Amino acid sequence: MRSNVVGVKAPRKKFAFPWAHCITYIVLIAYACFLMFPFATLLLTSLSSEAFIIQQLKFRIPGLGDMTFGNYVDVFTNDFVEVLLENGNSMNMLLLGFVNTIWQVIPTTAIGLFVAGLAAYAYAKLDFPFKKLMYTLQLAIIVLPLNTLTIPSYMFFNMINWTNTALPLVVPGVFGGAVTVFYLSQYMRGIPTEVVDAARIDGLNTFRTYLRIILPLAVPAIVAQAILCFVSGYNNFLGALLYLPGRSDLQPLQLQLYTLVGYWTGFNDSGRMAAATLVSMLPLIIVYIIFRRQFRAGIADGAVKS
Repeated sequence: MRSNVVGVKAPRKKFAFPWAHCITYIVLIAYACFLMFPFATLLLTSLSSEAFIIQQLKFRIPGLGDMTFGNYVDVFTNDFVEVLLENGNSMNMLLLGFVNTIWQVIPTTAIGLFVAGLAAYAYAKLDFPFKKLMYTLQLAIIVLPLNTLTIPSYMFFNMINWTNTALPLVVPGVFGGAVTVFYLSQYMRGIPTEVVDAARIDGLNTFRTYLRIILPLAVPAIVAQAILCFVSGYNNFLGALLYLPGRSDLQPLQLQLYTLVGYWTGFNDSGRMAAATLVSMLPLIIVYIIFRRQFRAGIADGAVKS
């Protein structure tokens, strides 16, 4: 039998300082500071007056007397930032670029995700002829470098007279991307097949099962892919440069920003360039802040289900 000795205290455990955790946090904080330094430099430069930048000729933190919001005002009010439209009116370059980006990217992303979800559902839960062959070809497309398709794509769109229009930037995206189909199919494979079978027993056909059962269960993955597709389309500079070189009224934000920064580079106007760059980054920052939880949940769930 076990006996207790009265008056004898149990020995105290020695305190072990968590060196491993401290070193990990120090490394992570240092890495975060390293990543944020260019953004902080850009922000401080955008708030610096032109006289301060010319006087210092190197990066220094401006004082309160050297800080100004005039660079942001000039980005929207300078005469050069106006684009003449076909109807004779003019519009701010950044605002026009943002409007063009929105109507070129958001509908394409929404329709493309819906179509990619249908393809992913077919690969994950349906049986049809040549399914494995088609899925293998889908994976092969992911491996191919996209730059190898640039010249053939341009020749094709030029042959059907789609160059100098926004169609090459909009139409291909509505069919869904290969990476998106692969990711969603991996996620949907983790959905129990019994749920799909129960929906069929209740009388739902294949399309209604996708709409009423699969889509609600795949919302985290779809939101994550929607953010990635939106960011990819938002930052699509090469496509706009290739197909819209002479259509300033249709150019998206990245190409308008390139033109604007190129103009101010000739005047060595770093403050306005930094302000314009930060303004173009603001929508992406807002999108991430709003959907960050859904994005992280979708990425994490997709990794677990895959």
